[in-house]
Amino acid sequence: RETVGRLLALVHRLQASGALTRVHAALLKNLALSASVPPDLVKDALGPPAADESAEALAKVRRHIARLAKAYLEGLFEEVTVEQAHVLASADADATELRCGGRQSLVYGEVEFDSFSEVLLRAADGLSPAPRAADGPGPARRVFYDLGSGTGRAVFTAALTLDFDELVGVELLPQLHAASGRLAGRFADTLQRNVCLSSRVRFERGDVTEPSVSWADADLVFANSTCFDDDLLQAIAAKSEAMRPGTRVITFTCALRTLQFRVVYKKRLVAGWGPATCFIHQRLTPGEVEHRLGHPTEYDGDQGVVVPPVGGEEVDDEADMDSQAVLTAGTASEVSSAAALGFDDAGPSPSDVASESSVRAASDGGW
Repeated sequence: RETVGRLLALVHRLQASGALTRVHAALLKNLALSASVPPDLVKDALGPPAADESAEALAKVRRHIARLAKAYLEGLFEEVTVEQAHVLASADADATELRCGGRQSLVYGEVEFDSFSEVLLRAADGLSPAPRAADGPGPARRVFYDLGSGTGRAVFTAALTLDFDELVGVELLPQLHAASGRLAGRFADTLQRNVCLSSRVRFERGDVTEPSVSWADADLVFANSTCFDDDLLQAIAAKSEAMRPGTRVITFTCALRTLQFRVVYKKRLVAGWGPATCFIHQRLTPGEVEHRLGHPTEYDGDQGVVVPPVGGEEVDDEADMDSQAVLTAGTASEVSSAAALGFDDAGPSPSDVASESSVRAASDGGW
């Protein structure tokens, strides 16, 4: 009983300080109150040097939470394996026509929990979008969208990683959409009830290129875009321009071709189908967009939009591509805003992006 009390007190302190998200605190509380608290958790959380809640001890606690969240996710998907999802996708793909994009864009792939949860934490670190017109006093709603959500693995990973109020998956293929709906029911009946998660998860069937589908209210959007063709990627980029300044979009393999977003982070990671490059884009302010429109710009599929720095110096594209560093934006305001968000304004260092393994742990605090 004393150990449980100490664990719960630790959870309260970490959540109050912002070191744990609400969902991670709920998972840890649930584990602390379970019939058998893992001895290694007690050692890592309460033993030296955890007394001063050092970064080392906090990292160990987070690893326990990540293992628990992953176990919850795998339990949720016991009846809908990746192999079964591929079968469902193949059965639907031949009979489905896309208004924008062909069968290539329907190729199925799923995220890997460890690397994607770290990407989510990175994308949410410092995320501070402009308020919605509909938001009243008090904390603003936090909304996540997955475009092409399949059976919902990325949506549920986000629900177990970050404090979203609403998570929405949009899927065109009917059998995948139906599977995600069944899993949403199980998620509500088990995880949300037992762990006291307050986020709302819902899935919509639709074509993301259609006017009826909108994610303008999103704070963070994900598109597993490795197999998306150019027309579909361009449609997503154009519709994402309706998002508020400061919001972010995650894509795989290709950056968005639009002047209204800037790539703030780029890294190779491990996905369910192998290595993939992750891009995190941030929606620019009207002033930043105006500056871009007034200066020569070009687009590189590996680097995103390239804008020459103030002062007329040319950007060394080749050197930047060799190091896989994200190119800096062209204005002082863009550079300062990147620093304020907790990102290195030049993106990750070459040593940070060289590995093809999962992304490193996100910075302290999360979202």
